[in-house]
Amino acid sequence: MDLRLSGTFQPLKFRDFRLLWLGQLSTSMGMWMDNVARGWLMYDMTGSPLLLGLTGAMKAGPMLVFSMLAGVLADRYGRKPQIIVFQGVNAAVNFLLAVLVVTGTVQTWHVLATALIAGIAQAFQHPARQAIVSDLVEEKYLGNAIALNSTAFNVSRSLGPMLAGILVALIGVGGAYFFQTAIYLLAVAWTVPMVVPESKNGTTGRHGREKASVLQDTAAAWNYVRSEKTVFALLVVALIPTLLGQPYIALMPIFAKDVMGTGPEGLGILMSAIGVGSIAGALLAGPAYHQRRRGPLMLAQATAFGISLVFFAFTPWFAVAIVLLAISGVVHTCYNVLTNTLIQTNTPAHLRGRVLGIHFLSSGLMPLGTLLAGAMAGFMGAPLAVGILGFACAILPVVVAMTVPPMRRLD
Repeated sequence: MDLRLSGTFQPLKFRDFRLLWLGQLSTSMGMWMDNVARGWLMYDMTGSPLLLGLTGAMKAGPMLVFSMLAGVLADRYGRKPQIIVFQGVNAAVNFLLAVLVVTGTVQTWHVLATALIAGIAQAFQHPARQAIVSDLVEEKYLGNAIALNSTAFNVSRSLGPMLAGILVALIGVGGAYFFQTAIYLLAVAWTVPMVVPESKNGTTGRHGREKASVLQDTAAAWNYVRSEKTVFALLVVALIPTLLGQPYIALMPIFAKDVMGTGPEGLGILMSAIGVGSIAGALLAGPAYHQRRRGPLMLAQATAFGISLVFFAFTPWFAVAIVLLAISGVVHTCYNVLTNTLIQTNTPAHLRGRVLGIHFLSSGLMPLGTLLAGAMAGFMGAPLAVGILGFACAILPVVVAMTVPPMRRLD
């Protein structure tokens, strides 16, 4: 094995990061399984595409509303406790839904309400989980550690939906939710023994900040981002592909059926190509972090993601589409990992949770991008819509590079 690629796994020599990584794998697996089981349950109960979409919005919306507050609380009171509490919330809400399904008392509002609670738990976990990585590994391994977390996320994205589908078929939705409850409890079991140095547990300078209110802590983060052009630019570059690029996934059934003339199996292959590319990108991103001129590299990766979407949008060939989607998965994950790492290394430890909370606001905005992509596809067709959005993803990082010179020198 190439030595530089093997270096991707170096953070696993730290016991506490291993525990965090196993917790990340368990939590991500539960999240992706829930997406399939909850969607199946709602559609089976109601047959309503509108309620199916509303279910997804109930899970995604809290990221926009709560991620900033989640970052503030992680910095004020500790990242590890926040992760444990909301892993427990995930376990409890999955157990409740399992009991409701098994007893035959589940109603539509139960599915929506538990989706909202699960989304809130997810929103509070993300900033704390990302910020704590730099507390558990030496800075020289930070890029590799974030890449490994991304690997866990993408592996679970590939396996979780398939496992959920098998479980729903074999033991029913209720049984699948009991299984997911066990997965979240396992995540808690991995996280509890984790030891985080007091000075790094999101509490650096804590006693000096206790007099500040939550609003003052929030304002401090926004003031920092506004004053640091490099960090602001990194957040913008992270937002562009999430808002304009990622929504193309919602249009994939149109490409599979109408553009390439294939069925559900073809759609599955196309989606799997993205997942495989994402896993490869996560493994490659760690070594890429150790390259010089990481700022230009990250901008180039963001541009490459947009270009891959433009070519995908206009190819009528199934095999070529598979390759292009795999490439999009690689570069999308690479720039995500590198951007996340650069945000953390350019942000003071005591602000890291809050700045990452701002970063994760972009995930909450993705439904708006999906609505935009859907509206454009309805007006001008899916290929042209994705082509235009991909071109925007490709050109805007270039604009950032031209208008924020420090990004071109970021090392």
